[in-house]
Amino acid sequence: MTGTMRAPIVVLGATGVVGQGVVRAAVEAGLPVIAVARDPAGLAMLAARHAEAELLTVRGSIADDADSAALAERLRALQRPLGGVVVAVAGPASRGRLLDQPSDVLCAQLQRDVQPHLAAARQLLPLLAQAGRGAGYVLIGGPGSVLPWAGYALQSIGAAALRML
Repeated sequence: MTGTMRAPIVVLGATGVVGQGVVRAAVEAGLPVIAVARDPAGLAMLAARHAEAELLTVRGSIADDADSAALAERLRALQRPLGGVVVAVAGPASRGRLLDQPSDVLCAQLQRDVQPHLAAARQLLPLLAQAGRGAGYVLIGGPGSVLPWAGYALQSIGAAALRML
């Protein structure tokens, strides 16, 4: 349809390995993309790689509620309804049995892996609802995101918390 503005998908963590793949797949499908990441150099490389695409890069973070609120304001200022959000943000995997770790390690892991997703969902789900298009909100997990992953209890617990979110 000529002359209509298509709703872009937002890719959080767009400069990571998984995020770059999501951006590439969306661009190849002809979808407009808003690529969000903290790394300005990575965003510049992503924009150069997809120079012919309908791609907008936005520097932003979902590390906490304040960062997520600031990102939501930047997206709202674009005055475009969003077609969906894909969250490709994950921390590094740490190996080891949960019983061998002090309790504060589990708390820190949950803070690092789950809290940013909660902060993002609080801010971005209302933006999707405003669009009234039935847009999706997709979390992409790593190993252990569906079933527990032997030897990686901390990631498996974080993945279970994200599924409950």
